[in-house]
Order: sequence, then C-alpha cells, then structure tokens
Amino acid sequence: MSTEVKVSVCIFTFNQEKYIRECLESIVEQKTNFNFEVIVHDDASTDKTAEIIREFQKTYPDLIFPIFQEKNLYSINMHKPFISGWKAAKGKYIAICEGDDYWIDEYKLQKQYDLINQSDHDFCFTNAYKESTSGKRKVYFKKRNQTNTYSLSEIIRIGGGGMATASILIKSDILKNLPEWFYQAPVGDYFIQILGSCKNGALYIDDITSVYRTGVEGSWSGVRKNMTESEIKNEAYAYLTVFNQLRNNTISHEDANFAIARELYIATQLCLKLKYTKLAKELIELSWSYYKFITFRHAVYNFTQFLW
Repeated sequence: MSTEVKVSVCIFTFNQEKYIRECLESIVEQKTNFNFEVIVHDDASTDKTAEIIREFQKTYPDLIFPIFQEKNLYSINMHKPFISGWKAAKGKYIAICEGDDYWIDEYKLQKQYDLINQSDHDFCFTNAYKESTSGKRKVYFKKRNQTNTYSLSEIIRIGGGGMATASILIKSDILKNLPEWFYQAPVGDYFIQILGSCKNGALYIDDITSVYRTGVEGSWSGVRKNMTESEIKNEAYAYLTVFNQLRNNTISHEDANFAIARELYIATQLCLKLKYTKLAKELIELSWSYYKFITFRHAVYNFTQFLW
C-alpha cells in the first residue's frame, strides 16, 4: 500500500463529549486499501471532548491528528473551524463528519473512493439515517432518479438539507480554494454541495453509510428552534445575497430564483412556528416574487397570508 494519504476525514467538534467517542470509533474502524488520515478539529471545547480525542490520538498516533483551538473560531465566523480543518488535510479527497454524527458502514470510504477516483466528478454522497434523541431512525435521502448521478440543478433543487453532511466525499482542492462569498454564506454544507457539483454534478451511492443525529443540544436542528426574529431575517437575506452572487456565473438564473424562493419559504415556515407573523408575510411575498408554486403549501401560504 502506498504511504500517500488519499482521503482526509475531517471531524469538527465542540462540547460533544456524549457523542465524540462513537464518532471516532466509527471512523477508525474503516477498512480501506489506501491510506487515510483523521483530522479532528476541536473548537475550544470546555467539557471532556478534548480529553477523549487525546485518548484516541494516543491509541492511533499515525491515524488521528487533532487540532485544539484555544479560542472558539465559530464565534468569530461560523465557517472558520471548518476552513481550519480543511487546510490541514493532506488527502486528494476530504470526507466530512460532525462530532455528534457517526458512520455505520465500515466500507464507506472505500466505496466512495473507488467510485469517485474512476470518474470526472468532484463530489460523492451516500444515503444515511436521521436519528432522533430517542434513537428512532428514518432514511435521510429519497432517491429521485434511476441513475447514480445528480446534476448541479438537481442538487440545488434538492436543497442543503437533502443529504447528510456525514455522507459527503469531496475533492480537497475545492475546500482549500473557497470563494470569498463563502464566508458570508448562512450555512456551509449547502454551498459545499453546490461547489462540489459545479463540474459534472454529484455521484450518489444508494447505501446507508452514516447517521445524522437531530435535536441534540447545540446542533443545527436544535438551535433553529430558538432563533430570534432578527436571526431568521438575517439568514434569509444572506441566502438571497449569496445566490444572487452565484447567478449566471456558477448557477443558472432559474436555479438561483428557485433556491432563493425555497429558502425564503422555509424561513416563512419557521416564522409561523415561532409566531413571527409580520416577518412571515414579508418573506412569503418575497419568495413568491422569485419563484411561484415550489410546493402546494408554498401557494397556500402566499394566498392566505392576509389571514395571519
């Protein structure tokens, strides 16, 4: 086996002592015919997360390479912890995993590497489970065509929440040469999917290889339940700004309009759930102006907003 690192697994964690052990165990158990490394970026955790990482580093000194931040980078810019980890990667490809997620297929990396390395694609993902705090699982991705490839337009229309981040394998050059607008993006995973699919679309493996935990403390899904009105508005308009920058340069005019409309519609749903009625009206009107009839409910919201 060549000593060259082919894949860098980048794990990102902060105060996840309850989950990081299972995450790391699932990754060190990977079976491959190539060398891979595991970069664990701890964003200045205040619990026992770093202690557990050091334990694994001691057991697997040639595999696990931690980065321990003294100051929390996420508080400066939400993308900085990820960019810090990606810059340290040596592999041709990068696999991503949050510290509270984990893998359940010991051949995940091998399957993805074999597929992407024999193709002209930069991006590959698999199916996954969503797992609630009670342990209940449901399949994450609903297959939308009969092929194993998805076009850039399809990836945009599936949406950032359409695939599990823990299932992603992407060419490292993309993550090491991110455009400036990425720092202003309201989320990272959706735009990583878009950037990775720009060349020839995305490869898909219809195997369940990972688990995405929902509702855990500090998780994206958990944080959204308590967003303020101004936070929702800022996020919604950040989507609008970034997609307008991508329009006609990276993605088509129609795809940009669709993506903006959908994100504004999703923000509308969150506003209604949290009883931010005035902002909900503003966002659904703006959403409808960009793209009509995303879903039946999208139309219902637009035509009944005067009742809110």
